[in-house]
Amino acid sequence: MLYYHSWGIGNQLNQNPVDTNPFRTNPFRFAGEYLDSETNNYYLRARSYSPTTGRFTQPDPHWNVGNMIFGSNPQEMNDRPVPNPLAIMQSSNLYAYALNNPIRYIDPTGLRVRNIAKAVVRESESSSGALLGAVAGANAAEEAATKSGVAEAAVKAVTQAVTVIAMNTTPRIIPRQEWGGVTANWTPNNTPKSTIVVHHTYPIRLGANALRVETSQLNSGYSSVAYNYLISADGSIYQGRGLFTRGVHDGNRRYGSIGIALIGSFNLEDPTQAQLDSLVWLVGDLQDRFTGIEDIVPHHGSCPGAWFVEFRRMQGWN
Repeated sequence: MLYYHSWGIGNQLNQNPVDTNPFRTNPFRFAGEYLDSETNNYYLRARSYSPTTGRFTQPDPHWNVGNMIFGSNPQEMNDRPVPNPLAIMQSSNLYAYALNNPIRYIDPTGLRVRNIAKAVVRESESSSGALLGAVAGANAAEEAATKSGVAEAAVKAVTQAVTVIAMNTTPRIIPRQEWGGVTANWTPNNTPKSTIVVHHTYPIRLGANALRVETSQLNSGYSSVAYNYLISADGSIYQGRGLFTRGVHDGNRRYGSIGIALIGSFNLEDPTQAQLDSLVWLVGDLQDRFTGIEDIVPHHGSCPGAWFVEFRRMQGWN
């Protein structure tokens, strides 16, 4: 049996004196990837990863002087390109593995990060405290157990810590009746789900809630809020239209789509980290529920804003 430290250094739990060491018989190890026995690096196709240093051995080939400030799809304001914060963040360390968070992300190609965790760290004091306490406890237990040779205790401690994190940090979806959504007669829509469309709520800015968005759209002639879900600045997820009703968030172009709106005007401001965390969690949850969802796309070129191009690539979304 194998277990791994967070960055991919593996250990074996001794079970049989016969040489059945999987480190010698199975080359596919951490995150299911191939370990080169000569270099002790993982082959991730575009480049190699060193679990000893927790870094790639080659720089990220996607980034260059042309896109590391303004991104791959530059947006302009007053005839000048606007710096892209996500591009700057990603390109600032060309050797980083999984956004320096290998517990939550993997990078199977050396080019795109993929989310592997259901737990999302919310930007709140209670969840952050739970996370720090759980991780600190797991680290201490693992260190003590490993020194004493009781590796199973270490694995158990880490498993319990991850369970605590998930219980304390999974976002809650606020029902319509709880936030004051109007009762509407929506057109049923049983088209199989294939696409998630991400929006912002321009001209409504950060700080607004779902009721503010719906009131604005009611004044514009809609029967209710146009989206299936909304995410506010604090990461709260609000239920919009029913999932099996026809939305109006994308006209009549995608009957099989689910609309998620981040509340804010992201051609003028940046989404919060809490919004991004909740978006990643919600997309993953919907993909688990509707296995036909393959594409996560912006509404159009300026919605939800230039930031989404690099963020989508970072998540490995189509």
